[in-house]
Amino acid sequence: MEDKTRKEHRRRLRHLYTWWQHKYIDYFENGTRALSDDEMKDPVRFHHTNDRDIIYEGLNVSFVLAFLVSKKTKANGKMSSVSDISKYNDAIKWGAGVAEQRFPTEYEQKINKFMAAYKKEHARAKKEGNVDEKEVDPINYQCQSAYINLQVGCGRNEYICLDTIFVPLSSTWLLAEHQFRIFQTTEKLFVKSGVKDGTASQTYCRQLSEMVKRHFMEARFFLRLSHFHAHGIRKGSGTHASSATTVPPAFTSV
Repeated sequence: MEDKTRKEHRRRLRHLYTWWQHKYIDYFENGTRALSDDEMKDPVRFHHTNDRDIIYEGLNVSFVLAFLVSKKTKANGKMSSVSDISKYNDAIKWGAGVAEQRFPTEYEQKINKFMAAYKKEHARAKKEGNVDEKEVDPINYQCQSAYINLQVGCGRNEYICLDTIFVPLSSTWLLAEHQFRIFQTTEKLFVKSGVKDGTASQTYCRQLSEMVKRHFMEARFFLRLSHFHAHGIRKGSGTHASSATTVPPAFTSV
């Protein structure tokens, strides 16, 4: 993990326990601990500028949820992005791993339930225009990573499949032109005109999601459940199967 990411995790953890210090002083004193000088200097645990750490074993998820609820609304009155909220959970899980501690089983269950509800609430707020237009860092202006199926007219129906390659900025007009009419009715990039809920792909995605929910105790060791979705599974495994060879399997097989 890059130092930039580790610093960000530590800053979010400090933000969390500092909030506890002001709102729930009793839990702050019992749920966190002061670091020794040796721990603060340990390059492996990388506490950065923090002088305290959370006690992850026995972590009370209710106090984490109270903090996340307080972060739902920004200073400008807009709703925080799903990514911003989920990064606090990522920081907690990373911190527990570094400290070699395991938090209670109910933690994962209640956090996942909260995030699922938050995503729905954020989607409603987005329709009402109550979220910021730019919630994440912009993509580098020189290029962007793409994984799209783009249909173009060349006398007959043809498909250009771009599998996680770099697309020059000057070529993105193709995608914009193709998606213009679709974006008038939906924000989903990969939806196909005329497709309704209940199709094979919709059914597959729902079944995959339900399967992971039933076995989340096992799945959490292999997936970032807060970022899990069917497209990520298809893209990741498909890219892996098609990479590092000049004779990949047929695209239809992948």
